[in-house]
Amino acid sequence: MIKEERIEEVMGKAIWGYRFKISGDFDGDGKIDTLTEKFVSLKTRKETNKFYENIPVGSYAYFRHEIGENYSFLVDNASLVDTLKNIGDFGLAWLEKIGDIDGNGTDEIGFVCYHDDNSSINTFQIYTFNKKWEKMYSFEVRDWALPKLPQVNIKNNLQGVDEGVPLDIITIEKLEKEIEKTSLVKLLRQKTISYKGIYNAPCSEKYIGLKDRSEKQEFIWVKSIGGGESPKVRDKWLKVELSRYHKEKAQQVISDALKGTLEICDPGMTYDYQVVFK
Repeated sequence: MIKEERIEEVMGKAIWGYRFKISGDFDGDGKIDTLTEKFVSLKTRKETNKFYENIPVGSYAYFRHEIGENYSFLVDNASLVDTLKNIGDFGLAWLEKIGDIDGNGTDEIGFVCYHDDNSSINTFQIYTFNKKWEKMYSFEVRDWALPKLPQVNIKNNLQGVDEGVPLDIITIEKLEKEIEKTSLVKLLRQKTISYKGIYNAPCSEKYIGLKDRSEKQEFIWVKSIGGGESPKVRDKWLKVELSRYHKEKAQQVISDALKGTLEICDPGMTYDYQVVFK
């Protein structure tokens, strides 16, 4: 416990952090709603800062007595849309509107929680609203692949050190322009999305290639024989770049894929995925 007169000296100045906001028809009433991120102190019941200048991310649990408990959530301006609660130790690291994936008239959203840890491993979660928010799908991502948010805290991760972005270097206007042009998930057509995700399936997983190959045989799309990893998923395809292999090996990959015996043992590597929902 830090003596009260030394709290500011030890923890440093308060860093507000960023709050995400997106618009879309989330409840299917034909009107545009706005989802806004909130980060509230349970002690004061008011919006509060996410960070402190001298506390590195991954160490906030040690200062919980001084900081107090905080609560992060997404609130909608439409009264019919329920609040999405407990969305991360520091709220969100990313938020986007994906569009109407399942064709039920509501826009789905995707987000990444901001955790108080020293790992870059994270999860992109897709949620849909049907009287209440429900998880639709998720996949593994890396924190360093997300746009840098304004903060000054050092965060160690598997790729080195992420120092964040001080507010005097990146303006909110510049950040929001980057956010506006960034999309981690693309809605290709109804019930089909594409994204770049981290491969984390078992090495024993078998894949079959059923999709058309490119004319120059630069890649082949394959799917797991075991099917989708979620009850809501019909098929999950991943793109195998044949240029990664020498000519003979590439031909073997194609042959194994068409026979349904292809094995991919590539943990931690990034692949292009396409997911088809039921």
